[in-house]
Amino acid sequence: MASYKDAFARMRANKFAIWAPKNEQSMEPHLAAARIHNGYADIAGPTDLTLPKDARFFCVGSCFAREIEDAIETVGFDPATKTMFLKTIADNPDEFERNAGVMGRPTAFLNRYNLGSMADLMQEIAGTRDADEGLLYSAGGGNFHDYHYTRLFKSKTLEQCNRRRALITETYREAAASADVFVFTLGLCESFFDLASKRYLNVTPDPKAAVGQDLEFQFLSLEQNLEAGKKIIEAVTALRPDAKIILTVSPVPLDATFTDMDVVVANSLAKSTLVVAAQTLTQTYEQCKYFPSYDMVMNSTQEKAWLWDRKHVAQPMVNHIMKTFTDRYAQ
Repeated sequence: MASYKDAFARMRANKFAIWAPKNEQSMEPHLAAARIHNGYADIAGPTDLTLPKDARFFCVGSCFAREIEDAIETVGFDPATKTMFLKTIADNPDEFERNAGVMGRPTAFLNRYNLGSMADLMQEIAGTRDADEGLLYSAGGGNFHDYHYTRLFKSKTLEQCNRRRALITETYREAAASADVFVFTLGLCESFFDLASKRYLNVTPDPKAAVGQDLEFQFLSLEQNLEAGKKIIEAVTALRPDAKIILTVSPVPLDATFTDMDVVVANSLAKSTLVVAAQTLTQTYEQCKYFPSYDMVMNSTQEKAWLWDRKHVAQPMVNHIMKTFTDRYAQ
């Protein structure tokens, strides 16, 4: 809260507070109308964030998190989650056999889409939630699908699935132990909840795998997302009390909606909810900062921002986002 006087003082001190001038002839480069929908949007992020050049990053989130890992690596930062997981895969080929025909980089196995699933993961890494065999659904032939992760790698026996999970958790713990920055890319609100294990599935199960499972569809509310976000931040604090936390929202939309809404409307509701959740957490926890990657994509020239499917972000757009990030915050 702020007084009337303080609110006006803050507005005057904020270079980026004004949307547009009263007439077109008075347009200036710092005004919002001059910075959006004309090529790649130039949007200000947090002003109190600096990162050392040797910063190590711990990234969790949807496919956009993998883009962040790749981009920060090209400018000299260490994406610890990526580099350590690739080593774990190389050292344990039997546990990480790729499913034939499934596309994606190896680290796509780590993609995480809803905050409920992210909270479960981070609590496991921090040791505040015990590992269990929840979300391992029969694939037939004595093998199991693991819906705590994605379907990039083959279904395995129960023993192999548990070993794979243990390897990943240990890799995550090693990455977290030396991470300076934790980046969480929030993706979806639509999710399925396993009533037996009390866990959120990371991805939607196929109909055969769902047979016999007690699943509940949830469109995670703002309150649910905030509660999950609180658990995530508490887990990070337990792992690395002095680490910085960056929250961002993935611009990548839904594949499909399980609601009765138009998918465009459902996606808008989800992204709006996640932006509010991220901003609320940022205002609540001092170590959290919101970086506007979603805002940059949505306010850029759309033909430049997206590939043909209006689902995947074009690589030049990703490059612009990460260049903005590194130019402003790398020491």
